[in-house]
Formats: sequence, structure tokens, C-alpha cells
Amino acid sequence: MTKIEDIGPYLEPVRKTITVRRTPAEAFEIFTARFGSWWPVKKFSLHQAGTETAVIEPRVGGAIYEIAADGERAPWGHVRVWEPGVRFVMAWHPGHDASEAGSRDPLRRRGRRHARRARASRLAEAGDEGPRDARQLRTGLGLRVRDLLQGGMRMNRIGIAVVLLALAGRAAAAQRVLTAEVLVPAPVDRVWAAWTTNEGIATFFAPSGKVDLRVDGAYSVYFNPEAKPGERGAENMRIVALDPMKRFAFTWSAPTSIPSVRSQRTIVTLDFAPAGEQTRLTFTQWGWGEGADWDKAYDYFDNAWGRIVLPRLVERFKSGPVDWKYAGMPTPLDGSMKKALAEADQR
Repeated sequence: MTKIEDIGPYLEPVRKTITVRRTPAEAFEIFTARFGSWWPVKKFSLHQAGTETAVIEPRVGGAIYEIAADGERAPWGHVRVWEPGVRFVMAWHPGHDASEAGSRDPLRRRGRRHARRARASRLAEAGDEGPRDARQLRTGLGLRVRDLLQGGMRMNRIGIAVVLLALAGRAAAAQRVLTAEVLVPAPVDRVWAAWTTNEGIATFFAPSGKVDLRVDGAYSVYFNPEAKPGERGAENMRIVALDPMKRFAFTWSAPTSIPSVRSQRTIVTLDFAPAGEQTRLTFTQWGWGEGADWDKAYDYFDNAWGRIVLPRLVERFKSGPVDWKYAGMPTPLDGSMKKALAEADQR
């Protein structure tokens, strides 16, 4: 039996705040969608040098985990609060599933805290050149996040805590999404391939595309393939969630006609569900910024997704692939895709 005196003293919460020159939407996307790009996974992980990346699944209840070189996953935690561009909270339980971390037994919870402290100590000592104590570890990670987010851009200033991401200005912009549910007349595997392969993109989305199908892989959709780089469409977007036949998410940029926000990113999430021999596709785009140009981008994509891209997806499986030499306008979806975030969460 575990003795209370063996558990060790209670640790005060760790609070760190940094200021960066990024919009709330950008900082949220970098902190969560590109988690594996800034977290030093080779030193601070369960597989250590054998770790390839770390992933945060973009939803409440989503898993947070590392992926080893051999494909094995190891849990780190799970998402408790998911408010894109506003707030992110995660439960932190490295090496334990969420079900194990939810014990109501206070002695068991304290025992797990003790185990996590021991595990954190081992992580902090990993690598010959790594930090040797928890304070150095926290400082190093804080600097790493700040350096990545800074990017030399003049943006709104925000604060980030290591575990709780509370972004400045709970503006209405951060609470809006574009969302629609579409019934596509094809099985899930075919609809999945339409979004996730070069060949599939060319059948409905754009004349050509390039997909590196892995988390953090590049996702490019070329609406004007003959244009010079930077003006061909959505170039070098990043895949941020990949759950085959279930969920696919990627970053997305504004069109060249709105240059002030083109360098920034929103996130598109696609959820696939079988509906008999058809597919129920739920589309959501979130992470909108504030200001007149962001409003223009929001209006632009309400039209682009709802009147062009999603209707073309449906028609592609009714009538065949789009002939890009003679592509006309499809029948648009009914109504606007504009929704409040809270309204979208109730779907």
C-alpha cells in the first residue's frame, strides 16, 4: 500500500507568460497544430531519441501523444478546453491513458502526480546537453515557444501559459466559424481519397494539387498552376490532423486578393461518417482573426466553399470529375455557412 508520507509534497502550479508578435489565431495554430514542430521531442518525450513528432488532436477530448519512429503512440494527455484563437487547456498525464488519469481517489491521484514528477525528472535529464532540472526545462521550452511564435511580425501581443493558453481579447471573430454538413453520394474511402490525394484534388477541388499525407506534411491546392510560386493557390499548407477515413484537417490561407492576411492561417477540419452507401461530410473552418480584411476573408470563403468547392464535390460523384477547361458553376449549398462557434459545437 502507498503511504502518504511516500508521495511527497504538493507542487505549486507552474505559471509562465510570454509576449509574442502574432495574432491569437496564429499563436493558437502554432501552439496546437504545429505542436511537434516546436516541442523538442528527441529530448523531452517517452521514447526520447526514437520520437518522431507529437500531436494534439483538435477537439475537446482529443488525445495528445507522441509518435515513435516505428509508429508506436504514447499518450501525454488530452484536450479539456478547445476554443480556437482564445483558450486551450489540456490534462497532462504522460504514459497514462485519459481513463487512468480520471480517478476520483485522491490518494491514487497524488500517487500518479508522484509518478509523473519522477517521469518528468527523467525527461529533464534526457540527453547529454539537455537541461538538468525542471526549472531549466521550463525556461528552455518557454524560449522555444517564444522564438517560434515571434517570427519578426508586427501583430497583436498575447500571453501564453505552458499548459493553459489564454489568448488576449475574447473577440467575436475568434468565436465564428464556417461550417456545413454535406451528403456526398459515394462511400467514405472514395470521398477521403478526393481530399487527400493529388489525383483526387484534381477531380473537384482544383486543376492540380500536391499532398504529403502525414501529420505536418505539406498540402498544396493549385487553382492557377501556371502562375508563379506564391500565386498559384493555397501553397504549402500543413496537415494538422490525420485519422484515416474519419478526420482530416489542414491549415488554409486567404486568397491573393486579400494580401494583408494571406500570410496568416485558419484551419479546415473535415469529419467523415458513413451514411449507408454515402458519406456525411462535416466541414468546419475556424481560427479567424479580427478586422475588416479578416471580415472580407470570412465572406470570401463563405462563398467559395458553399457555392463552389463543396457543391463540386457532390457533383463530382454524381456526374464525374470536373473538366477544368469547361468548368461551370455548380448548384450552391442552401444558405450561409456562417455560424457562431457555440452554435457549431451543438451540431
